[in-house]
Amino acid sequence: MRTQPFVAVLLCFVLLSACRDDPGAGGDHSASVEQDLESRNRVILNRVILNRVILNRVILNSLSDENLSHGSVSKLKKTEEGRDLLLYLVRCALAEDDSLTITHKGESYQFPGLMGLAAGWTEGALSATERRWVSACLIGHVNAYGVSVELSLRAPGTIDASEDEMAAFPVYEATFFGDIFTSPSEGSNTAADNADNADNADNADNADDDAQPSEENAAQLTAYACLGGAPDIAMAHAPSRSLRVCADPTPDCELPTLGYCRDVCETYISGFGWTDCWAEGEFYAETTSGFLRADEGLCQQSCDGDDTCLLSCADEMFNPDFSGGQIYSCDAADIFCIASCEVGTCSIDASGSHLVAAFVDDGAQAETICTDTSACILECRGDDTSCELDCSDANVCRINRCQGGAACLIDCSGANWCEIDDCNGELKACANGVFACNRDCP
Repeated sequence: MRTQPFVAVLLCFVLLSACRDDPGAGGDHSASVEQDLESRNRVILNRVILNRVILNRVILNSLSDENLSHGSVSKLKKTEEGRDLLLYLVRCALAEDDSLTITHKGESYQFPGLMGLAAGWTEGALSATERRWVSACLIGHVNAYGVSVELSLRAPGTIDASEDEMAAFPVYEATFFGDIFTSPSEGSNTAADNADNADNADNADNADDDAQPSEENAAQLTAYACLGGAPDIAMAHAPSRSLRVCADPTPDCELPTLGYCRDVCETYISGFGWTDCWAEGEFYAETTSGFLRADEGLCQQSCDGDDTCLLSCADEMFNPDFSGGQIYSCDAADIFCIASCEVGTCSIDASGSHLVAAFVDDGAQAETICTDTSACILECRGDDTSCELDCSDANVCRINRCQGGAACLIDCSGANWCEIDDCNGELKACANGVFACNRDCP
């Protein structure tokens, strides 16, 4: 497991103009200048699409200054947009103690590694698995508006996060995956395919050097995103969520979105999100998930140890005036967790817990994850109260009551016993094991 330093994995993206000269701007530079291109979350999806044909070429060879100097791939070093893309390719692929240095018109640029998802790329072409890891990392950096957003990017067993980082960045935004180096019609190239293609790469590069990718190529980008949770709750917990919309069904970002991750992914890991995902009949084990910095007024509580614990930020005795967002974590395996959400918005992560009881009322909005729990019971009451409960692969999981004008939804896929027991209104059976009370099916 790779454990990155907090300040590095944090991926605190700042605009280059705030700290250094832009590499594409004019200026008085000597031939030996090393411009350390600081991390910035400015990889706009269109920029990735426009360079897809280049990405197809660059995987045929090792990552080096020499191999980036000829044909269409030379745009990665010759143009500002190309260097923007190269910055993230290197950051995702190479390890923290490695870097790539390129030279263009007598000026030297250094690109530091970080994640180490394809550390051997400097020695040879990317494998299919490495392509997908680098793709998942790069897609996770996509920002529809080209603005700076602090992001904690994680992958269980591959991109780790410290406890401090998880506490500072608890808001689960989305999960990302794909293979940006190929299109769906092309499929995943094998090593033999790469070798065959490499024989003709030089000629093709010369022909493509000045070519502009077509709209058809843009539509074929193999990149996907799915929602980690309800967008309105995430936005209430992290103001920057409004600037990270590529998992939402919005025209602002052309990234194909797949709805909620719970509907397209198989495995949920607390603190790391969903993985093992499907898209267009293809399985992706190589995924990354993005987590955002919490709002300053957010209340976070978690269970510690094996005893029964009560999670309640709006405590009548100690904190009677609290009305902000809440994130509760009770994902330890052998505890009885009781969570109370009476105001504002709540995210309750009880994945893998033994016994869970959650109470939501008085107009609060709550999403509760009870995947793989022994028993999970939720009560949702009151006008304008909204509850969503994910019971994937749980043993016993139910909304005991949905009353008093509350709106409820429960996902029972893979659960042994799962239901809405008392719906004070219209109960609907939706697709894929989902049931809704007093609200529309998703």
